[in-house]
Amino acid sequence: SAPTGFAPEPAPSPLELMMQAPPPPLRIDLPHGLWLIPEADLQLWATIVDMDDAARNDPIVIGDPDHREGFSVRRARLGLTAGLGSLARIRLTAGWQDRYHALSVRPTGPRLVEASFRFTPFQFIGLTAGYTRVPFGRQQANSSMDLALFERSMLSEQMTPSREPGVVLGGSIGPKDSAVMPEEAFSYEFGLSNGTPDITGDLDPEPRLSARLQVNLFDTWAGRESRFSEASPGALSIGGGVMHNRALEANTTTVGADLGIQVWRIQLQGEFAWSKAVPTFDTEGIPELLSSRTSMGWYAQFVFAVVPEWLEVAFRVDGYDDNLALDDAGNRLDLTGGVNLLLLQGRLKLQLDYIHREELIDAAKTANDSLVMVLQARL
Repeated sequence: SAPTGFAPEPAPSPLELMMQAPPPPLRIDLPHGLWLIPEADLQLWATIVDMDDAARNDPIVIGDPDHREGFSVRRARLGLTAGLGSLARIRLTAGWQDRYHALSVRPTGPRLVEASFRFTPFQFIGLTAGYTRVPFGRQQANSSMDLALFERSMLSEQMTPSREPGVVLGGSIGPKDSAVMPEEAFSYEFGLSNGTPDITGDLDPEPRLSARLQVNLFDTWAGRESRFSEASPGALSIGGGVMHNRALEANTTTVGADLGIQVWRIQLQGEFAWSKAVPTFDTEGIPELLSSRTSMGWYAQFVFAVVPEWLEVAFRVDGYDDNLALDDAGNRLDLTGGVNLLLLQGRLKLQLDYIHREELIDAAKTANDSLVMVLQARL
């Protein structure tokens, strides 16, 4: 007799598709250990309230996002990462970014975001070369999609470089089957880079030297501020770094320390950084408080995953002083609170954040708070 036919499977509902979506990144496995990860990111801002007076605030106030009420496309990126198992990886990413300060030129065209090659013959040692991240700071290593709030802290924005042409040597080690230390308990990175983000080279031949060490205890540290899973029995991560950049105008040394704690659905994170810039030119006759500059920044951040990988609330307080010897508009304290809604396993992220910017000197006080809704989408 003829085989009995089966009814076709019903099409999955939108809710089922949302639940079945794989978490980012989207990885395509090829024969012989090769793999590809395409990258497409879009970030849309809706500035609901902006108290900023552009003519008065933008030239003097650090950290103001400089956006008027309304919609703006903050960022769009396209890229591709290709690799051979865990041995080698090459990444190329470029895009547009609408981010500027009143004293800088508004970007009008695409720019290179990252162009790097990574070779890791062993877990405990690997080499990354190209236009890549500078190994300093905990928050700076996170992409915007994995940030708890739509903006990084003032410490990360003002004192921590992002990407520069150079090389980074790093790796991780740790015991196996330990109840106290995960397999990547100790990680290190040493960097040698231009000292400026210009991909065409640095006018100053002296490079930036940077180093970062991190110790993770009890459980693997995911590193993400957002879209993190519940940690059990908990995770503790302690880090620190140092940078030195000998430039044409000044020699700058920066040291930092950071801490991350994750228990159940709660993640606490904080950083502190201190930096001193000493001019390389003759400063005779110039007051010391103007000839050299010592700056300091810090932040403490709280994130609670109300529903893990679905709904989060976050709060951060951070301070920054661009010159400890001067009392001016550079003495800042920011308070930021927000709610994150995550969909499609974190590929779609909706954030609503309110940021209060407090100038600590009475003469510099101005109204420049913002209420911003951010929609981020990732392939």
